[in-house]
Amino acid sequence: MIRCSFPKKIAATITTMLMLAGCQPAEQEPEVKLAISTANVVKPLYDSLSQNLSLLSDHAESYCKSPSSFGLVEVQESWKAAMGSWQAASIINFGPVTLGSMAWKFQFWPDRKNLIRKKIESAVEIANKGKKQWTDANIAKASVVARGLGGVEYLVFDSEVSSLAGEPVRCQYLLAVIGDMQRNAKRLSRGWQEGEQRYPEELKAMAQQGYEGAEELYQVSGLLVSSLYASLETSIRKLKMPYGKDDAQSGNAYLAESWRSQTSLDHLRTTLSSSYQLYLAGEEYGLDDRLSGVDDEGRAIAKEVKTAFHNAESIVNSETLKNTTLTESVKDSDKREKIAQLIDSLTNLKNLVGSQVPDKLGIPLGFNSNDGD
Repeated sequence: MIRCSFPKKIAATITTMLMLAGCQPAEQEPEVKLAISTANVVKPLYDSLSQNLSLLSDHAESYCKSPSSFGLVEVQESWKAAMGSWQAASIINFGPVTLGSMAWKFQFWPDRKNLIRKKIESAVEIANKGKKQWTDANIAKASVVARGLGGVEYLVFDSEVSSLAGEPVRCQYLLAVIGDMQRNAKRLSRGWQEGEQRYPEELKAMAQQGYEGAEELYQVSGLLVSSLYASLETSIRKLKMPYGKDDAQSGNAYLAESWRSQTSLDHLRTTLSSSYQLYLAGEEYGLDDRLSGVDDEGRAIAKEVKTAFHNAESIVNSETLKNTTLTESVKDSDKREKIAQLIDSLTNLKNLVGSQVPDKLGIPLGFNSNDGD
């Protein structure tokens, strides 16, 4: 028998290497990595929403104590920040936000019949007659139409009633609505904290379970694709409704998402940027990496989706649309042409996300793009 001998130092080195190799953690499955990176992207969105609603509450309280035109502007500006945070977070249609119709408690849309005005004026009239005081307890039972960011926008931006925002009853209602959103935002933020019985752990468990059956199920990828598809579909609808048909005469600015504050295009920019970051998972392992890890065709699709996002962003940030509003854009022929290009660009992106991406990732093509729970 041939015996091999090694110097002691070499033998010790080999032994150490073998021991270290045995201690190395196993490579995480792609869906598990995706679950972790998704939680890291989503949690800051809800944290930002909670923080900006707290700022809105502070400014509203100060304004109501001593109403002034300057104070009203402060409330309006903090509303824009809070609404921007909601737009960024609204692309998520899975997790805690699916419980108790939470999304509707932040924003009622579309409001084709100006129901927000009718419901709020009715609530104010009831309070003025002394029949009800709007408190934290009973505002949660009020119709979602008269609550949320749309309700606050009406109270502080509407040209006919914003000058009345400092009246005691309207302030009482305003503060109750903001307080309701604050509590809901904190619930969402807590739901995405790390820890047992919190959604990040549920998401990781869901990812791991997908590899344990006879057939692999890519559930986290499915949730992300569903959210992106639904978000893009909603963005297209928010443009098409005020755009109307092909002639400028059919444009209806009052169907724009936030026509009172004239911030609808800003919202779309925020939503599109947030959707892109969800796709990339920021600097972490995202859907683009998931696609690229499948094969060369997957890498090509990942690149095509990135290009489509960039094309849509270049249009909405173009000189034509940069310093204008959606209200103006649907009435101006040149700007309408840009809006039409934006709709086409978003439609192309939506179709990529809804067909080629799920096909390459092995997600059933019959998935309901409006589901995420």
